[in-house]
Amino acid sequence: MKKKLTLAGRRNSHAYKQFLLAMRLTVFLIVFSVAAVIANTGHSQEAKITLQLKNATLSDVLNAIENNSSYYFMLNNKLIDLSKRIDIDVQDKMINDILALLSKKTGIKYKIYDRQIVLSPGDQKLSDLSVSQQQKSISGKVNDSAGTPLPGVSVAIKGTTVGTITDADGNYKLANVSEKATLVFSFVGMRMQEIQIAGQTSINVKMEEEAICIDDVVAIGYATVKRSNISGSVSSVSVKDIPKDGAVSIGAALKGRAAGLNITQSTAQPGGAIGMSIRGSITGRAPLIVVDGIPQTSFGQPSSGTIYTTGAKDRNLIALNPNDIESIDILKDASAAAIYGSDAAGGVILITTKKGSKTQKGFDIDINSSVTFQTLSDYPSYFTAREFMIEENKIYEEIGRGNEKPHSQDKIDNFVGDGTKWIDEVTRTGIIQDHNISIRGASDKANYFTSVGYLGQDAVLKNSDLRKITIRTNLDYKLGRMLKTGLYSSIAILNSNDLPLGERRYSEASVLYSAMKFNPTVPVYDTEGNFSVNPERDVYPNPVSLLGITNEAKNNALMITGYIEANPVKNLTIKATLGLDRKTNQSDQYVPTSTRYGFEKNGIASKANANNQVMLGSIIANYNLTLNDTHLLDLMLGGEYKKQNSDGMNISAYDFPYDGALMNNMGLTQMDRPTIGSYKSSGEMQSAVGRVSYSFLNR
Repeated sequence: MKKKLTLAGRRNSHAYKQFLLAMRLTVFLIVFSVAAVIANTGHSQEAKITLQLKNATLSDVLNAIENNSSYYFMLNNKLIDLSKRIDIDVQDKMINDILALLSKKTGIKYKIYDRQIVLSPGDQKLSDLSVSQQQKSISGKVNDSAGTPLPGVSVAIKGTTVGTITDADGNYKLANVSEKATLVFSFVGMRMQEIQIAGQTSINVKMEEEAICIDDVVAIGYATVKRSNISGSVSSVSVKDIPKDGAVSIGAALKGRAAGLNITQSTAQPGGAIGMSIRGSITGRAPLIVVDGIPQTSFGQPSSGTIYTTGAKDRNLIALNPNDIESIDILKDASAAAIYGSDAAGGVILITTKKGSKTQKGFDIDINSSVTFQTLSDYPSYFTAREFMIEENKIYEEIGRGNEKPHSQDKIDNFVGDGTKWIDEVTRTGIIQDHNISIRGASDKANYFTSVGYLGQDAVLKNSDLRKITIRTNLDYKLGRMLKTGLYSSIAILNSNDLPLGERRYSEASVLYSAMKFNPTVPVYDTEGNFSVNPERDVYPNPVSLLGITNEAKNNALMITGYIEANPVKNLTIKATLGLDRKTNQSDQYVPTSTRYGFEKNGIASKANANNQVMLGSIIANYNLTLNDTHLLDLMLGGEYKKQNSDGMNISAYDFPYDGALMNNMGLTQMDRPTIGSYKSSGEMQSAVGRVSYSFLNR
């Protein structure tokens, strides 16, 4: 919004000279900041990448490229097989060279739009990335308010996962869309629009910018400002209103708490993945998460190496204790998130943890405990044994095979009890225990916050659980009138046990799927004490036998942030920060011979680990000047260096002489060549940051 400045009435010569001096300083810093940003941009364009990955999945390769560069990928994982394994070894190569090599190895086509790399299958045109390939289609063009085409706009069918994105010219196309459907257009920094199709075959859209301004202090990246002085779109979440009791991750507790922040959870297993997107983007770009100024790396999720999967895990926010969080601010549009560069393509979530009291001396001790119970609800009711036999006989009669009915009337009449309730055999009442103690205090020179938390979850599915211990210490100390320092550290230890999940069938079926399919007339164990077999469909494993699968994951997280801050002159603050975020994962699995699939393979074992690390150093200068309570000028300038490392390995084997060693002695395998894979990648980024903010009469 443009502000008109009118000088009228009494003229103060001294104030007028001050104002001119401030304007000259502003122009100089703007030119300097722009020059630094342009120089950094040119350097980034010429960045070279080094990758050394062996037997890595395509997903691992793409993640390594994103971590080592400012590029990010857009693709449809229903059309591209991300589990395909390849080897790649490149030294100081440009992005085009690496993409050409990937295309040669996988057959995937690519196209680069600025920092966005669009991937498509070899037999699909890049101009048409529609998820659904059917006959009738809807097409159109998306422009901004000035009539300029907008590439990368998300166009989705409301209530479904079917969608596409606009190409470089703002064009889009969707196939076989119902006349009653509604299209949802969304783009970071623009107001979301919903348009009913109502028989149209061409829909052109003009996106409008969205900005909100409310009055309070929020974090915007490297600083905090009054919300009334922000023109970008920023949301703040009141942590006090979030129900934290029994919350395994703060991500799940954020659902429905901030406009434009979409939270999805595809699995209810302990520590299940939390999907986050800002303003409904379907590009797959997750928000950047920054905790106390340090961008977060994620836990690795190495492959189990067997047919059984345990569902996606929360890889980012689960290491945080929700009770340690002071505030959460969400930068939703391009202008608000621009300070973080291309890493913020999906928006930014800024999390600030609690510090010591600044208003009173002494200390406070806070102790809270909670116990939460979980039960199954809204699941289908299943036949008893008698009902099952009666209904099965009816089916044989309906298909003209009444003389082959599998159950005689005597068998039905003489059956004792209701049979086996397989869902009850593999589930239980879940329980979550959450216990926390924290100390918060201050003295003349120091303020501090320390906490210890324990969370234990025994899930509804038997033999599935999670244990989490978190320890945090935040300390700020004044070294003098112009100097202060601080150290923030946190440790998280997470151990979990999981069981097979997913939608596989027959001998590879998961616990719940098998429980829904298994015959209720069959007992859990046969007369010899072995797990019983379904006499009619022996391809399905006994659900209770799957409870014997060992699937352990051990995750550790360490985050340390230190800073020193100086105020050499009035209104000027210079802050140097060093930070480390390191996350490690160890996953072990063993499928015993007591299961159907384990019996076929003589036991299956796997071990895998993944290590991710981010190191960051920055120097940021902030200067703010207020003239006559009318003009407010905020200047920020600084530099940042970030280095990321990741590595991991996995090994899997089968054909073991006995089950007793589980996955702890892989050398016992009778296989000629166990499956082994490993990877390693690293990347560095240097950047200059700058921001100029001017407010007239606090507007």
